[in-house]
Amino acid sequence: MNRFDVDSVFESRIVVEAAIARRAAINIDDKGIEGLEQLLDAQSRLFDAPVHFQLSDQNFHKLISEYANNEILLRYAEELYAFGLHIRRQVMREPGAIERSYHEHRHIVDGLKRGDPDAAERAMLAHLDSVYRTTKTKLTTSQT
Repeated sequence: MNRFDVDSVFESRIVVEAAIARRAAINIDDKGIEGLEQLLDAQSRLFDAPVHFQLSDQNFHKLISEYANNEILLRYAEELYAFGLHIRRQVMREPGAIERSYHEHRHIVDGLKRGDPDAAERAMLAHLDSVYRTTKTKLTTSQT
């Protein structure tokens, strides 16, 4: 996780991306939903392509961040996402990891589509918890 520990990175992601999900649910428009749906469509075909999925994943989170309408939150989110790129690349090679992430993304989009800040936040927090747990597991097994 570069110079930061995994717990600090994910605690920060939780704070920032929960706020982003809430704000995006209020601000997102049809164009934004369409963009997310296109990313989900592409992701559904990338279960065996970790690098391509990770690029799509980064675009997914960035698009949601853009609809928070807060440049500072967007930059924080991009920076925090970058801290875990290397280890997440390894996690995405684990069986079922990409498919799980895809389904979590679908729940986030469902909350955003409904314009429901609580649902969008809950879905984002569930996704980040899953990402945290799989990252932590990978780090632990890589060190033994």
